[in-house]
Amino acid sequence: MPQALQGLNQQIFSQWLPTNPDYKIAAGINVELYSDASRFEQGTQDQEYYCEVWIPVEKK
Repeated sequence: MPQALQGLNQQIFSQWLPTNPDYKIAAGINVELYSDASRFEQGTQDQEYYCEVWIPVEKK
């Protein structure tokens, strides 16, 4: 899980944001939300387990 999240953040900041013509990073805090692993049969390895990454952006 940590490696996947690091990869996602890297993609957001090196690929998505720099090439997005409509949005740019805004002032604020990045938030990562992790679902409760105990609710999934295989914990963080379960295919249904998820996390969310929230990044403040603003329209250019």
